Amino acid sequence: MNRSLIRYDAAIIGGGPAGCFAALLLARAGCSVAVFDHTRPNQMLIGETLPPAATRIFAEADLLEWFQKQSHRPSPGIVSVWGSEEPLATDYLFSPHGDGWHIDRSRFNTQFRDVASEAGAQFFHATTLNSWKRSKNATGWVLSTNTGGELVCTVLVDASGRHPSKRLPYPFRITHDRLIAIAGFLEVGPNSQASSDYTMIEAVRDGWFYSARLPASKLVIAFMTDPDIYAQGIQCSATYLEELIVETNLTKNRVSLFPARRRAFSALSMQRMVSAQPNWIAIGDAVQSYDPLTGLGLVNAMNSAKNAAPVILEMLAGHQSAGELYQNLQRQTFSKYLENRTYYYSLERRWPESKFWQRRSQSL
Repeated sequence: MNRSLIRYDAAIIGGGPAGCFAALLLARAGCSVAVFDHTRPNQMLIGETLPPAATRIFAEADLLEWFQKQSHRPSPGIVSVWGSEEPLATDYLFSPHGDGWHIDRSRFNTQFRDVASEAGAQFFHATTLNSWKRSKNATGWVLSTNTGGELVCTVLVDASGRHPSKRLPYPFRITHDRLIAIAGFLEVGPNSQASSDYTMIEAVRDGWFYSARLPASKLVIAFMTDPDIYAQGIQCSATYLEELIVETNLTKNRVSLFPARRRAFSALSMQRMVSAQPNWIAIGDAVQSYDPLTGLGLVNAMNSAKNAAPVILEMLAGHQSAGELYQNLQRQTFSKYLENRTYYYSLERRWPESKFWQRRSQSL
């Protein structure tokens, strides 16, 4: 980006699914859209399972054919070992939207950026926001970037993810836990025990495991726990995760050794206290983020972008109160989520001495 002044109807901070979906919808509506995308090449990404509701979202946005061409792997349901030692299967057989999907998340993100770009959104890669200020007439924003450029936009859209930067407006948030995901990928053969297309969730004494078969003969496995519990576990034993896997009933049939290449991701539940103001709106994980137990992270991110798009158009038309309904919807959605989260964690009572489960019991 050079130093010449560039003007856009909307500038979106973040090139993930929420940012790309908002950019696509706005570009289709005739808006000029800039997207600041700081995704690194070969960056490890998780969030690979889409429930059947995703099919409806893609169909409503005329993206279903585009999505199906990506050859993602169908997901027929979920098998969980939660609250007892007996597995419970939840099938998508009777879902009106058909199967869910296991996706190659990196490829999905790349192709989402491509389709938004084809619609007319302009992407600025390896670009982050250094500073912002309201324009002189308070009807827009003046943004400066790490590349030395300056940009003027009418509406600023925060799609920056779970950790709102203090460099962005209205960063205050409330976090409801400290959950992290330790994740990695494995290569699996066609005759492997891991070949089932069901998503698997299994509780253990220090947290819970998630695993899913992905396209291209890959398997993702993640362990959800709290940072201090994980730090203590690996300090006490170099094979801490493998020892937990041995204690499982089903996960051990898929995985015996946790991937050597692993990464910790934030999986905390977070609520942004302000989600819409005049000429400003937050979407996706930047407005509220969910426990992976819900399996709705990507769907909720895309839904928030879909709900935000008409609000942004109203803002561009000068109707600044349009954000009030959006903000109320976000609060109602998150309140319902917290109720459901409380209920599902309350079902697991096999490890009353575990810090992980005690914390979730105390928050009920």
